[in-house]
Amino acid sequence: MFEKYEGGKVVRGTILKKTFLVLCFSVFCLFCSTLAVRAEVISYEGSNIGYQEYSRWSSPVYSYLVPQNDGTLMRVQSGRYIDGILVEYYNCDEEVLKNPKLIEEFMNNSALNAKATIVDSVFHHFNPWGVSGAVIIAESHLTIHTWPEYGYAAADFFTCGDIDPWKSFELLETLLKAERSESTEIPRGLTTKIQKFAKKDLGNITHKPEAI
Repeated sequence: MFEKYEGGKVVRGTILKKTFLVLCFSVFCLFCSTLAVRAEVISYEGSNIGYQEYSRWSSPVYSYLVPQNDGTLMRVQSGRYIDGILVEYYNCDEEVLKNPKLIEEFMNNSALNAKATIVDSVFHHFNPWGVSGAVIIAESHLTIHTWPEYGYAAADFFTCGDIDPWKSFELLETLLKAERSESTEIPRGLTTKIQKFAKKDLGNITHKPEAI
């Protein structure tokens, strides 16, 4: 312990006090460094897993906002090779949903709106109502099932290459006069998984083979 005088007053201090403060600061620094070392990386489980395979440089992320009927915006992100969108349309026009000719026309128009190449289309009208059908395109397919009694329709937009399935989604939503829609994007045909689970060497994988 030591004493010193300042302005006629005795100021008491202790070496122990200063030592204690230095020790506390050292422990704090050690604690912070321990946290940094023990920090864990949590992987994100989402639909973009496998899109960050930076073998050369990072690939651009194709994401954008799609306006919804209720005024909100939905963020969507396209896959790299094959895109699959599962869509549910609510409060649609019941007369449209029970009309097989209109449903087929609207589905074909939706395919063309995405600049897809239509190969064929098949639609069936159930008794007393309800329509199921598929539009086969060179880039995969578009399918739909309708429940007019509920004003509900479920669609699957499965495309590959440069075809944008969201173009089909948006047009069909308008044609069905849906008041609300919900969608889930499911990337399919990831080459990394195809090669991983294959029992033979597949070489270079492409989803649009060249014509022979």
